[in-house]
Amino acid sequence: MKSIQKKTGMHSKLPVPCKITLFFAIIGIIAGCITGHLLKENLYSPLITIYNETITNLPGLDIEKSDIFLLALKRNIKLLLPELWDLVDEDIKWNCGIKFSKFQINNDQAEAKLAREFLQIVDAESYLPESVRSAELKIELEHLYNAHNASMNNFYLEPPYAKQVQRLIGSNGVPTQINAYYTMVIIDAYLTNGNGRCWGAEDIYNELIDNFTQVQFMLAITSFTHDKIASKLQFPLCLNQYKSLLAKAEDSVTAPKLLDFINTIKDFSQPLYRLKEDAKIMQQVEHLKKIIK
Repeated sequence: MKSIQKKTGMHSKLPVPCKITLFFAIIGIIAGCITGHLLKENLYSPLITIYNETITNLPGLDIEKSDIFLLALKRNIKLLLPELWDLVDEDIKWNCGIKFSKFQINNDQAEAKLAREFLQIVDAESYLPESVRSAELKIELEHLYNAHNASMNNFYLEPPYAKQVQRLIGSNGVPTQINAYYTMVIIDAYLTNGNGRCWGAEDIYNELIDNFTQVQFMLAITSFTHDKIASKLQFPLCLNQYKSLLAKAEDSVTAPKLLDFINTIKDFSQPLYRLKEDAKIMQQVEHLKKIIK
């Protein structure tokens, strides 16, 4: 008589019928989400269900490498969520961010972690409530500033923080209360430290600046009023970056006074690091801050 081998371990292999059922159940949930969109239903709960049930339960299944369908589902379920997110209405997207905030307020750490992870997967952290986004953005900007001004390795330290700043801003802009600080940190990094560009973050800086509002461009152009920025304009690389900033602003802003000021800077006869020493220039800066808000 052959001995019967008992399988040890915490998990057992999933029977083939269960695998097939699970696969089509997930497909059914996805189809239900799409149907829900067509019927203008709230998709937040189904989307969270897909993520929670799949990510939580699939890792506990003993899936062989030959089980292509389930293995692909286990590895790639996160790829489906951004596609479904694109179907969701704007008000529902904002509601997702609010739910995360409520979980935090209620100290529901498990739900808050899940909701935040979900927002990260669908690249939607810009839908966090402004109070939360403002606080987090301020922290990331401080990290970015410190990384850029580190005595060494800034080229390696900057990109992750720059990317997180970009995620938090998204397409929803910068909270008003940190507008000035945000602009200064981005311009400080964009001008470089005079030694070289941070290639890993350069595209991010360019994209953020290309999306500047008129107020942010005004703050960026007049940043030479800060001693640190004025000092940077002594170095060729920083000076070229500042001139590139002027060109970006000239292509984007519409306020006549601001366009006139850009031309004034371009026609300035002395080195640009001396701009802040010119009384007339400084008067124009104060006037711009009053009329462009």
